[in-house]
Amino acid sequence: MFKLPAVAFPPTLILLVTEILFAAGLLSDAQHVIDAEFNDEGWVSPQRANQARQYINIAKKIMFDMMDQEGKAA
Repeated sequence: MFKLPAVAFPPTLILLVTEILFAAGLLSDAQHVIDAEFNDEGWVSPQRANQARQYINIAKKIMFDMMDQEGKAA
């Protein structure tokens, strides 16, 4: 059986990965909000479209903030 070596990841990397996964989850939620399963007639209500837009904007803000932090650290 193959064993992976034990690796200690820095806490900042763990936080970065956690935030990226959170952002990806928000984008996934946005996709579900406008999914055909929730829109039997093939249209998206203004409320659902706005909710999806808000999820996507939050996710983009997280990603841009992380990119800014990485740029300042370099």
